[in-house]
Amino acid sequence: TERLAGDFGPQSVTLASDLPIEGGTSGAVLLTNPRFPEVATDVEKRIVSSNFFDVLKARLVRGRPLQPSDVRGSQPVVVVNETFARVWLEGDPVGQNVAFSWGIDGTQTVVGVVADVREGGLDEQPKAAIYIASAQRPHFDMRVMVRTSRPMSDATDRIRASVANLDAAPPVIDMRSTDDIVAAS
Repeated sequence: TERLAGDFGPQSVTLASDLPIEGGTSGAVLLTNPRFPEVATDVEKRIVSSNFFDVLKARLVRGRPLQPSDVRGSQPVVVVNETFARVWLEGDPVGQNVAFSWGIDGTQTVVGVVADVREGGLDEQPKAAIYIASAQRPHFDMRVMVRTSRPMSDATDRIRASVANLDAAPPVIDMRSTDDIVAAS
């Protein structure tokens, strides 16, 4: 993302395991909250770069966003959305712990709450979502998101060139504008 940030600006490029509006991976979250001794089900999971919320311009409601210092070996942290906090956590969500059934060991501390982002489509109600720092939990299949006012053809050429300069092996398979994603939802 650093190379693309040089072309588009540091708050214009981020990575995510799944794109907003398109839906993605959902699963269960084990709660340490005595009010809910069972698991939170059907929670959207997003593994994201620390600047994900800045690029999306998602409003931080409470606590802090993910930070570049949230790396492997540091305290495992997550950010949840307002729906997750309202439905599954009691009291102040910041500082509460959750555990996943997604191959992540141990518990993670909730450090922030962001406003709901439409994860499954503009016509769907917001779903409970949890955001995991990609530097703490690297994921093999990430999407590059670029916020730009440049024409799509110019942005596409720059992104393809940047990816090819990093490694010629992984192809850029699909590039779509937000307008195209919204239209398909």
